[in-house]
Order: sequence, then C-alpha cells, then structure tokens
Amino acid sequence: MRFRSVHESAWPRQTGRVTDNHVPEQPRPDDALDGDIRLLGQLLGEVIRDQVGQHTFDLIERVRRHAVTQRRADGTGDIVGLDALLAGVDIDTGVHVIRAFGWFALLANIAEDVHHARRRRHHRIIDSPPRPGSLDYTVRTFRESGLDSAEIVATLAAVEVNPVLTAHPTEVRRKTIVDTQRRIGELLQLRDRTTMATHESDAWVAELRLL
Repeated sequence: MRFRSVHESAWPRQTGRVTDNHVPEQPRPDDALDGDIRLLGQLLGEVIRDQVGQHTFDLIERVRRHAVTQRRADGTGDIVGLDALLAGVDIDTGVHVIRAFGWFALLANIAEDVHHARRRRHHRIIDSPPRPGSLDYTVRTFRESGLDSAEIVATLAAVEVNPVLTAHPTEVRRKTIVDTQRRIGELLQLRDRTTMATHESDAWVAELRLL
C-alpha cells in the first residue's frame, strides 16, 4: 500500500507492457516522470507511517483511493463519501491528512520541474527541431507565416515583458524549505544522469528520505 497522488497522471505507467496482440508498447515520454512521482510518494508514505502512525497513513490512503475512484468514474468527485471518511476525525489527524496531500503536491511539482529539464535535454541530445515555447520555434513560425527578417525583428522589438512581483503570504517559504526542494530536484537529476551501483543507489534513497 503506497501513498500516491489523487491525480491519475501521478499513477505510474508500466513500460514494455504487452497489448492484446502481444506486442510490447514503447516507453512513453512521461514514464520517467511517473517513476519519480511514484518513488517520492512511496518515501512520503514511509515517513508518514514512521512519524504519525499506521492509522493516519491508512486514513490518507482511503481518502486517496476514494478520490481516484471518483475521478475515474465521472470526474466530479463524491463529496458526501469523502465527508463520511473524515467524519469524527480529530484536529491533529486532520492536519496530518491535509499536510500529506499538500506535501505530495509539492513533491509532484518538483518531479515535474525535473522532467521538463529532462525533456529539454533529451531534445538537445537528439537534435530535435525547435520546440514550442522557444525563441527559435517562434522565429521559425514567423518565417513560415511569410514574414521577412525585417518584419520579424520589428515584431520581436515591439514585445514587452513585464515581470509581476507578488507578496502573497501563502507564497512565503522558509529558506530551509526552499533549500530542501532544490536538493530533492538535484538528487532526481543525479539519478537520471548516473548509473549507480547497488550501494550507491541505497545511499541515494537514504539521503532523499532524510530530506
């Protein structure tokens, strides 16, 4: 039993699966992301069990399973069912449940950031055409639409970029939290680019778990 995201995208996909015609499917671009999210979810579940007990972990799992079931059924969610699961839960346990899902969302975001970097690196390695969102892709699109170099330069020169700085209190995070997030991302990237021996992999997991 593992703690995973309430979102379907967080559920791991199996690579090399066999279809009805017994032909293995090719790995998907997001398989690595699913693996990272699965690993982070497993470690989070272990920490929850260690720190707040099996009972709270089981409650979190029931909530997660119910949410996933409802999302797959019709996407609306059964609020009444969730309310029944959480009825009578004391405040301390409720806080642990909320924090568990909050922390998982944060960990999933870190994994997604690492995956974006992974995909960009992959496309650079295989020398892919310019990717959507890049300046090269924008210029190429302008050229394909019939604009000449002077028109492209004029268009880009007229673009204004206005940064927006917010001071919303929910966005404030302690430096220790930010440093931890950064280190988790670094460890995921390290595993992604390094072939580890068994003892190195064990040490890697141990460091990630301690964060």
